[in-house]
Amino acid sequence: MKTALLAMLILVSAQAFALDLKGVELGKPATAAQLKAAFGATCNHGGKLFGEALPPTCKGRTQIDGVFVDIFVVLTDKGGRVSSITAHFDTNFYGQMERAARAKYGAPDGTDHATLQNGFGARFDSQQLWWNDADGAQVNLFSHISATEGQLLLESASLRAADKAKQEAERAKSKM
Repeated sequence: MKTALLAMLILVSAQAFALDLKGVELGKPATAAQLKAAFGATCNHGGKLFGEALPPTCKGRTQIDGVFVDIFVVLTDKGGRVSSITAHFDTNFYGQMERAARAKYGAPDGTDHATLQNGFGARFDSQQLWWNDADGAQVNLFSHISATEGQLLLESASLRAADKAKQEAERAKSKM
């Protein structure tokens, strides 16, 4: 009984929404035409860098709630599924971006504050909000990733799992 109640609470607390931006959904296939329509994006077919395969990517510029953003979309090699969507914006518009994110995704699952410092020694405060879905995908909103730039980052569950596995492998390797 207690186990069933706990499982039900976990399911109810997980966000029940599609993690998408302008109709482009994380983990789902997206065509070049769909990405062009949503973000004005142009796409490449990936390639290799230092012998490592690079996934297909798309770049564009669009607006979110009246704020101009530069968009970068990473697709998986397997079926052109959306792995991540990154939107960079001027930090002066963080308030508008936060309102838009809260309107779309609801109350955030978590928040954090940090003081960042650039290579020249300048310090600035950054706020982070995040939303999780039941499958492990996540949306992050950063007020600052530099002194003048904020970021909205959507990451698919498969990308987050792969990143976690890579970090754990690197930790295990460094302990040897």
